[in-house]
Amino acid sequence: MAAFIIRAWSRRRWNDSEAFQTYAPPSQTPWFTDVDTGHQFFPYIQKMWELGITSGCIATPRKYCPDLTIENYQIAVFIARARKVTDNNCLAPCSNDDFEFPESPYFSDVPSTHGYFRWIQRIAVLGVVSPFVATPGCSVGYFCPSGVFTRRGEMAKEVMDGIVTWSYWNARILVEMHLNPPTQWKGINYSPRLHTYFRMLYDWYTNDSVTNQPVHQMVDADLTMLKQSGFNLLHLYLWDTTLLKELRPDESAGFCPYPDSPSSCGSQWTALADFVQKAETKGLYVTLTFASGRFKNDFNAGVNSATQFASWANEFMYHLRERKNILMWGFPWSVVPPPDMSAKAIAWRDAYRLMDQNSRAVSPNPRIMGLIGTYLEMVLVFGNPMISRGSQYVWQWQTAQTTAKGMRNLLTSAFGYTKDPDIYLMHVYHPNSFDLSASLNSLLSPPQNPATALNPDRDKIFVSEFATGSPVKEPGVPAQEAVKGNDVQIYGDENTPVLTPSGQGQWLTCALAAFANAGIQKLAYWALYDPYTMWSGFPWFQTGQDLAWNGYWGLKYEREADGNKPAWTALTNFYQGGSTSCTSTPITTFKTDNTHYTTGQPARLVWTAANTAIWQISSSLPASYDCRDQSSGMSGPQFASVPAGSCAFAFSDPPSTPGTQTHTFTARAAGGAPSTTATAQSTTLSAPLVFAVTDSDGSPLISRFDTIKITGNAFARWGGNSLRFVRSGFTDVWIYAFDGSGLPFNEKSYTQISAELGGRLAAGPWQLYVYNGYPSSPAGPISVTID
Repeated sequence: MAAFIIRAWSRRRWNDSEAFQTYAPPSQTPWFTDVDTGHQFFPYIQKMWELGITSGCIATPRKYCPDLTIENYQIAVFIARARKVTDNNCLAPCSNDDFEFPESPYFSDVPSTHGYFRWIQRIAVLGVVSPFVATPGCSVGYFCPSGVFTRRGEMAKEVMDGIVTWSYWNARILVEMHLNPPTQWKGINYSPRLHTYFRMLYDWYTNDSVTNQPVHQMVDADLTMLKQSGFNLLHLYLWDTTLLKELRPDESAGFCPYPDSPSSCGSQWTALADFVQKAETKGLYVTLTFASGRFKNDFNAGVNSATQFASWANEFMYHLRERKNILMWGFPWSVVPPPDMSAKAIAWRDAYRLMDQNSRAVSPNPRIMGLIGTYLEMVLVFGNPMISRGSQYVWQWQTAQTTAKGMRNLLTSAFGYTKDPDIYLMHVYHPNSFDLSASLNSLLSPPQNPATALNPDRDKIFVSEFATGSPVKEPGVPAQEAVKGNDVQIYGDENTPVLTPSGQGQWLTCALAAFANAGIQKLAYWALYDPYTMWSGFPWFQTGQDLAWNGYWGLKYEREADGNKPAWTALTNFYQGGSTSCTSTPITTFKTDNTHYTTGQPARLVWTAANTAIWQISSSLPASYDCRDQSSGMSGPQFASVPAGSCAFAFSDPPSTPGTQTHTFTARAAGGAPSTTATAQSTTLSAPLVFAVTDSDGSPLISRFDTIKITGNAFARWGGNSLRFVRSGFTDVWIYAFDGSGLPFNEKSYTQISAELGGRLAAGPWQLYVYNGYPSSPAGPISVTID
């Protein structure tokens, strides 16, 4: 054993297994009474003592016991100490047992109370052993500390991989994780609870405000759970501060952009290395995509900053050069070259070539690792938001094929031989599985004109994002449970339905079936946890549509006690080898946008749907509208064409009498069957409701120049409300929008009206009537006293 250790140390230091005998010869005075100068392994055992790797087997008199069997725990101690000597370039003992090690046990038979816990944990961190790969004579998940190696070859591999190999991984792990990377990428865009994608590394060394656990410990537990659930890949964006500050000026996360070093922005640099190493220890691969706002802005301005960007990116590559679980470096986020030789195209070409050179310079196996991924976007055709469906949504796969051809031309000119990108990154947010499958198959089919278009290799396609949100709560979830959804259907994405959690699971099942049918095996879902709290707190404070868009994408609820969503089951079953099938049953949510309306006031019917070809509503409707642009669509109760969007709305027939109104929505799949029916109810009143009249702070004491706040229900959301103040002996005072006063009048809500009085009412008692602009009775009279 001593010979293995010392030769490995010598080879690492002087690139020669026996060089230590020349440059650091051991003492010729024996340190152990049972190992004299004539012993076969005398110089190696001497050096083990001099470097502080062993203290022998007996203290007095000092003995080494060279013929004793070496047990696994002893090998752990020797390798951990030798690695410390090697890393610190020592020629004498250098605090060999002073090293960091994880506090959570890796092996079932080595608890934290085990006498050799720290050393066994350490060699697991170094990758000498893994809880996911059986050690000699031991089972997966166990270390067998009292077991013994019976074959010298296995012992040599353990020692060499622990001390010499730059990767730190032993031969078995290298074969499993490096030489044979998976063809199926079972991925997730990862961030822990309460720390959304760009905040994880920034908060890495802090305690989570809810769990009071260090963020890196939360990540460690998550990675174990993901590995056990069938995942093998984590996708992470490397954001620079330029891009994040474009989103929010006071956002503090992100790496420093070039020309500064990315390492100069706090502890995120070391956090990144820790994250990738944790993933490696768990047997998880990583893909890292640069999200450089600086390069994106230069690119869009036609400035070729490829050299500066590649130098910046190379710092990441060099920083992580010892990790063997990085499958891909992603080209800058949202940067796609035009299919020509313009300035933008040349900047893309130069940056790709330099990234490729950097990656392969630090990659231990450039045939396998160091892959460069670049974006190949697939977007819907827009114009009028209401698009005739025909046989499928109009997805620009032709444009994507043209872009792929342009990439080949650019890379061929840069490399001197025919070359395509290593990986095509795609974001897929698409509402109908039937259409998604058809569009993917079209993309992958040979182009009509090979001179200008190229069908990308399906094995090179990495769907680095795909998802749908679930802000619409399941029936029965209380309104105050906003963390489970805020019941806002739309933000503005034309491609992605926002659904209930169960609808999200159905959508995901069908999307996975579409990928499987197209033969696409590289996936990363967006994302693991809902980040509701992050987006609704400092520094973002998002509400309504913005929060619906950003806060509910996860496979799991944000609160641990709420557990998993149905989408978690759908994805883990698929990743664990289960088959998936999709019946394309329409997935819908349907509701009115308020609980109460008045006679003459139409209900606004809002729906979102996936896997839908034909929609039908029970009312006789004048038109349907796209939720984002409010553009007029198809008229009549039945729509054979649908918006290219996740959400649309229509107004019901205005009811003429009070009562309960029931609205019915029917969605049919391609071919007319199957179908899904949903209903929504609303209450029609004879007049608006007024609950309270206060000043802007909620006080019933109102002065002549206060802003008055009226809370109630069934006001006009789109304007048309008016206030009439009546008092005997005084002229009626009307207040409404554009009443000529120039004073603010805010009314964009069913439940609140605010108006600045501006001294228009004399002090004393008044009677207030509230009109909503529809042919219904006014609310009132309501007594209001002006101080």
